Order: sequence, then C-alpha cells, then structure tokens
Amino acid sequence: MTMMMTIKLGENMKTKTSFATPTNPNTVAGRLRTACATRLLPLLLLLALPGVVQAQYTYTTNNGTITITGYTGSGGAVTIPSTINGLPVTSIGYDAFDSCTSLTSVTIPNSVTNIGIDAFYNCLSLTSVTIPNSVISIGDYTFADCTSLTSVTIPNSVTSIGNCAFIDCTSLTSVTIGNSVTSIGTYAFYNCTSLTSVYFLGNAPSVGLDIFLFDNNTTVYHLPGTTGWPTVPGAWASRPTALWVTTEVTACNEANLDAALSSTVPYVIFTCDGTINITTTKVISSDITLDAAGHSITISGSNAVRVLTVNPGVHLTLRNMTIANGNSATFGGGIYNNGGIVTVINCTFSNNIAVGANNGGDAYGGAICNDNGGALIVNGSTFVNNSITGGTGSTGSQGGGLSAPGAQGGMGGYALGGALCNLNGGTVAITNCTFCDNLV
Repeated sequence: MTMMMTIKLGENMKTKTSFATPTNPNTVAGRLRTACATRLLPLLLLLALPGVVQAQYTYTTNNGTITITGYTGSGGAVTIPSTINGLPVTSIGYDAFDSCTSLTSVTIPNSVTNIGIDAFYNCLSLTSVTIPNSVISIGDYTFADCTSLTSVTIPNSVTSIGNCAFIDCTSLTSVTIGNSVTSIGTYAFYNCTSLTSVYFLGNAPSVGLDIFLFDNNTTVYHLPGTTGWPTVPGAWASRPTALWVTTEVTACNEANLDAALSSTVPYVIFTCDGTINITTTKVISSDITLDAAGHSITISGSNAVRVLTVNPGVHLTLRNMTIANGNSATFGGGIYNNGGIVTVINCTFSNNIAVGANNGGDAYGGAICNDNGGALIVNGSTFVNNSITGGTGSTGSQGGGLSAPGAQGGMGGYALGGALCNLNGGTVAITNCTFCDNLV
C-alpha cells in the first residue's frame, strides 16, 4: 500500500517518526522503531486524509474517471490525489487552479493524462511543478503568467504543448522537453525573458508562430543524432542552437562522479552499474539532473559522510538511483537541502543516518533534511532503514559524599524525522512513496 498526500509541514505536525517538523518540542525524543509506514503513516499523520483531500477539490465524473475542475484548499505545496472516491484522476480541467496565488508547488499524479486550458493560469507564487510521465498533452495557457516558475521538465510521455502554454513566465530559466513532443503551439514561451536554456531530448517538433518571442537570451540545445535541427550554430525558431552533450558516468567510482558534477553540462547520465563509494560530501552549487535510468546505481556515503548538500537557490533532480549509507552530524545523512529546490523521482534512500553532537546536540532527518525555505518534491520513491539519533547528554559531576551529591547530567538532544525533516519555512510534497523501518 502506498500513500498519496499533501503534507504541510511546519503547521502543528508533531509526529516524530518518518516525517518531522519541529514545533517547539518539550520532551527528549527516545528511540522509536516504526513499523512499515506504508501501513501506519495514514494513521500517524492524517487519519481523515481522504475526506480532507476530497474537500479541497471540485470535480466531475465521466466514464469512471475524474476531472478536477476547481481547487478550494489553502495553497502552499499541493499534491493532487491520484484517486477520488476510488476513481482515477485523469485530467486537470479548464481553469482548475486559475489565479490560485497561494499555490507554491504542485505535484501531479501519474494517473493524469491531460492538463487542460488555463489549468494553472496566473498562479503567481508557483515555483515548481512535477509533471508525471503519464501526461500526453499540455493545453493552451496552462501555465501562463506563472511568474515565479523557475524551471520545467516536460516528460517523455507528452506529445504536444499548447498555444501560449508558458507565456509570460518571466522567472523561467530552463526547460527540458521530452523526446515525444511533436508540436509546440504559437507563443508557447512568449516573453519568458529569463529563459536561457531549452533542452530537447528528441527530434525537432513542428512549431507555431514566435514561440520564443522576446526570449532574447535563449539557446536551444539538442542531442547528437536527433533529426530536424539546423547545422549548429544555425537558428531554430529564431533562436541559436547548440549540441547538448550529456555528461556520462561510465565507471562507478568517485573520480568519475566528481568529474560529472563539475561539468558545465546540467544533465548527467550513468552508463555503468554498481556502487559509487564517496569519501567527501558532494556539494551541488549549480542546477543539475542525475539520471540512472536503465542502470543500477547506488551513491554511498560509506557510513562516513553525508552524500549530497544542495546550496541555496540551486535545482537538483535525482532520478532512478539509490542514496545510501550517508552519515552526517545534525542535518540529513543522505541530503541536506539548504534552501534549494530538490526533486526526487523513483529513488531509494536506505541506511542513511544523522546524529546529534555529544552534550545534547539535536539531529534532523535521517535521509533528507529540507531547510531554510527549501522545496522538496518526492515522487515514487522508497525510504527504508534510515535513522536519526539525538546527541548524548553531558556527564554529571562526581559527588563529594552524602552531603555533596554530584551534579545531574545534561539532557540528550532531540531527534526528529527518521526519514525526512522539514525546517525553517521549507515546503514538502510527497506522492506515491513508501516508508519502512525508519528509526528515531
């Protein structure tokens, strides 16, 4: 059994098992072994979740499927449910989230095949969207005037992008377009004045008029061997083109991983299988995607170091890999997101640990700590055997006899979130994930 939920961490969340957000706790957290959270978390976190979720949406039913037609929730980080009343949600309808200015991130479930006209029009605070590899079409004006949206990945399932789909997304800096898109409508990326890079995974699609009008700093990147593109550096859709050469990790060792992470190419693929044992934490300081599709890759902290730290404002996407055996003092054994935007898709986190310092140091998030206003989006992933341990208390002093007892030892540290912990205004959206045997 897996879960579909929107978790608004930071508001009265007191469960200290797989998830945690500190809310001024006043007791020392002991060690608590959780059962598989795919069975218990619905009770631990949101007992009435189905009713809560359904109450946030208006919808129609047609031939046994659900189209969402409106949203009445409070915004923030929203995960759209994959089912309502036992029926699959297959479409986000016309104007469904129109002008929802409190919406900051949205995760769309992999039951959805169509995102309709104006679905997220004028969502001024929307910074990130996760589009699943089930969506076939993106309608006209779907994300128009989403002026805070910074990057978008169009998955390989999508075949068409509608007219004006991203018009006036003035903060949009990078777009990755999957290999099945065959048509892009007129003005699709019109007036995206911050857009610098558009990455195409497939052949050149047919395009409408002026899809990049006023996007004066945009370069179109395409992969070697794809067709329909002009000879570099020729123009396409009135913008210059360049070859997009992905960085490949061809041997599973730390040196090859370091070389890939230091490359200027923002998309890293793995063509080997195995475990990469690292000796130093990898600090992500520029936007990058790590994708191990088709291969079995584990990046291991060797039970000695945290695996990844993400700097403020940086986008990191992880796909199809395992993050394991990370070990960190205080924050996130697997990943510490220090104000970045982290998207995790189809990954496993196992045996990561964060430990508080001696003399009562606190610890947060065995696998991932999301901190300092960071955004964390997790889809289709598993968290197993991660743990968090507060620091030991200080030692009491020796007594001087019956009339002079020794001083009491200090309290141990707090331990919050065996799998995940959210701190200091961060947002977390989780869909279709499994949590099992994470320890506090």
